[in-house]
Amino acid sequence: MPPYAINVAVPLVDVDPQTGPTGIWLGSQQWPDESRADPASMTVEPFQRGDCVLLDYRTVHAGVPNRSTIPRPIVYMVYARTWFFDEINHPMRPSLGMTLEEYNNLPEDVQLLVLRVFSQHARARFFAEPHDV
Repeated sequence: MPPYAINVAVPLVDVDPQTGPTGIWLGSQQWPDESRADPASMTVEPFQRGDCVLLDYRTVHAGVPNRSTIPRPIVYMVYARTWFFDEINHPMRPSLGMTLEEYNNLPEDVQLLVLRVFSQHARARFFAEPHDV
């Protein structure tokens, strides 16, 4: 299967082993499952402020704990195919708090900009509520 989502991470501060970079299992996008993700085989590289780290969503990765007292702000952006929604990492995290009425009152060009995030919010809200089938 070709990539269905790419995660772009840009650290806003230098991230070293003490502040906790992202651990990556190289080649894991080709594994049949995540069972081979042995912590000893994880690759951890420091990142400098402004670096751009691209991760195929199929690649097994994990955040290494921040053992310092320094905050670790990182900007994450995800480019995803229209059919993909991340139901594992962010199932109940509201990405946009907006009613359908508020969405419909936005100018059309703004609606196009927030359509995906609004759809994800609506899906999460729908699946969180009990429904008769």
